[in-house]
Amino acid sequence: MPGGTASVIGISDISSELETIHCIIMSIEGLVLFDGVYKGKVVINRGIQPFDSKEFAKGLMNDIRMVFFPPVGELRATGILSNGSHVCRYTNDTTTIVDVIIDPNHNWEIRQYGKGSLNRSVKAYFKERAVDGIQKAFPGRIELSVNEDPGYALTLRLIRAEPLGSDTVK
Repeated sequence: MPGGTASVIGISDISSELETIHCIIMSIEGLVLFDGVYKGKVVINRGIQPFDSKEFAKGLMNDIRMVFFPPVGELRATGILSNGSHVCRYTNDTTTIVDVIIDPNHNWEIRQYGKGSLNRSVKAYFKERAVDGIQKAFPGRIELSVNEDPGYALTLRLIRAEPLGSDTVK
């Protein structure tokens, strides 16, 4: 935020099957600052400055898509990094590369490159593993960093996640 940081509560209803997003951002006091939907295009139901611009809404929906939807484009390469992390590289045009990295602790990272430099990165950290060693379905913390102008960073802490309908996590 201009001049500092802000704490807000975000509620997102995401369907990877339908490729839809409904996102609400509220102040700590419960005032709805932004209410937007993505269904192939972005629609702002409510926006209070600085959350009212189309550019903000598109950027927010693109960030949510990057975190929760599969990468757009073709899988070009896979491999193992020197630290034991597994990586998959996707390209969706001549200038954009997306690397999806899973470390030995099952935390994951997404790095998006454009024109040879890192534009965005997402890191997800899990609180615990299931008894059988399989990772829990939802990370406890996600950190998003944007290096493009204007740069910003978001730290998301999971309050609650519930799989709904046909998108149930198995």
